[in-house]
Amino acid sequence: MIFNNMTNEQMSESLLKQIDEWISDATPMSRQKLLNLLHNDYFLSIYPSKTVFAYLYMILKIFEKETQEGETVTIFDLGNSHSEIIDLLLKLKFLLWRMLFTHDHQAPISLLEFIQHNQATPFMLQQLVFIAAEEQDQLLLKLINLFLEQKMFRYAFYMLDGLTQLYPENENYLCLAADFCANIGKNKKKASAYLSQITNPGELTERIRNEYGC
Repeated sequence: MIFNNMTNEQMSESLLKQIDEWISDATPMSRQKLLNLLHNDYFLSIYPSKTVFAYLYMILKIFEKETQEGETVTIFDLGNSHSEIIDLLLKLKFLLWRMLFTHDHQAPISLLEFIQHNQATPFMLQQLVFIAAEEQDQLLLKLINLFLEQKMFRYAFYMLDGLTQLYPENENYLCLAADFCANIGKNKKKASAYLSQITNPGELTERIRNEYGC
């Protein structure tokens, strides 16, 4: 990208136009160009101070994680421009806010409908909680309960994993993740990996180790 003789505003507008072209192009090459923005000096210099680029940074981090995990539908499949995708993220952010701060019985239903309609990946939820949410642990716990009730185990797992990333020394959260992996996921190796992160094991850790042989 060349920005010769442009003002900062013109450079920003030019970059947004290029980003929209890459989004609508939807080829492996254009997707890679979008990912490359995470290593672009100009993009990295402006995203903290410009709201639209801050959201784009979040979108790119979500896409990076989705790509690493082999998702077939990603956040860039949810719209034809950066503004369309940001609008969806804002809707999702509001739905998460409703889940956390209101007693609206429609809130979980609306969230599930959003996920189903947009094929939103667990990484969209996880990263949005990481970057934009308050009371992250309480929100993740509510999401875990919701997804377990709906038997959406993959979503529940990544919310649990998010807890362990945010609170890597919390024995309760690590044990919760280990119990999930051993009991629902039938993956003792993964369960053992969570338990091994606990520096001062207590009764809960020992109970899970004895119950599942981790």
